[in-house]
Amino acid sequence: RHTAPGGGHRGWQSSELQRAQVYRALVVDDDRVDRELTQRALIKQGRVTFHCVAAESLTEALVQLRDEDFDVLVLDLGLPECHGVETVLRVRAIADDIPIVVLTDDDNDDVGVRAILSGAHDCLNKSVMSPEVLHRAAEFAIQSQTLCEELRRAKTLLAANARELELRTEAAHTFVDNLSHEFRTPLTVIKEYVALLRDGVVGEVDLQSDQRRFLDVLAERADDLNTMVNDMLDIGKLRTSLLETQRATFQWSELCASVRSDLENKAVLRNVALSVIEDPSLPELFGDIDQLSRVLNNLVRNAIKVAGEPGAIQVAPAFHAERNAVVVRVSDNGCGIPPEEQERIYRCFEQLDVESRGSCNGLGLGLTVARDLV
Repeated sequence: RHTAPGGGHRGWQSSELQRAQVYRALVVDDDRVDRELTQRALIKQGRVTFHCVAAESLTEALVQLRDEDFDVLVLDLGLPECHGVETVLRVRAIADDIPIVVLTDDDNDDVGVRAILSGAHDCLNKSVMSPEVLHRAAEFAIQSQTLCEELRRAKTLLAANARELELRTEAAHTFVDNLSHEFRTPLTVIKEYVALLRDGVVGEVDLQSDQRRFLDVLAERADDLNTMVNDMLDIGKLRTSLLETQRATFQWSELCASVRSDLENKAVLRNVALSVIEDPSLPELFGDIDQLSRVLNNLVRNAIKVAGEPGAIQVAPAFHAERNAVVVRVSDNGCGIPPEEQERIYRCFEQLDVESRGSCNGLGLGLTVARDLV
């Protein structure tokens, strides 16, 4: 017989090896004639060969199962000391993984069903059983048990890999959270100090000189970095459903105000005309205004980078009665996106090879975050 590494029942190999296999079978039957017929049926040469060991009682069989290794158990359900399905259960109590083929004189199909539900692999009726059927049943029982063991090992390995992946994912999220926090602290300081300088709090700034222009560029770059940090932090939360939303009613004008305050200066610096269409006729909206502002912010930022020269961007809402929703269109006068490339723009860390207005082109997360938020 072939013994698999680490113990357990024998694995099935190639067809050539199967023909050379020798398996140990324990035959348990209190009737001497039936016991000998069963052994002869198994010893009959076939694709595999069985070496049979006999037991006259369940007690004897249980001792042998404790002390020796067997590849299959052929078990009579009509033993005097234990009858029917209880025989299978007593075997399973000490040998939970050995393949079992039960033999019975009972013509009632319920006996076989109960035996299989109790842990047997097959149930054969002695009165109609042929040597070929018994030989095949024992062979298939071993094969079935081997496949079950392989599935259990695969399941255990899969669970271990899943746990390892979960731990790595948690570590990655912790790393990104910590990194984002470390980035945000100095960025906040930079933005505040730039704002103080631009407002003349620590000394007058000549609005017509390069001083103001340099401060505007500093503020814009700090804002770009802040957006990248937010995208890095949120993409992980979005993919693991950890990002919370706080939905409430609001007006389109409130959403417009957030876009203007965040992006008008950036658009002016890039020579882009930003138009956000007001529409008082729109119904009251329902959603997370902060996250929707983020969506529009990312879409408009992307449009600013690829707009024409001079650039023009329009943010326009439209009410769709059939969908009972407001659909917002963000359009620019740039070169556009070829149809075959349009799926790529939503993949993490991917950017199209197009001419951009800025030296800071981002991480390729803005549109991914926008789509996932929607």
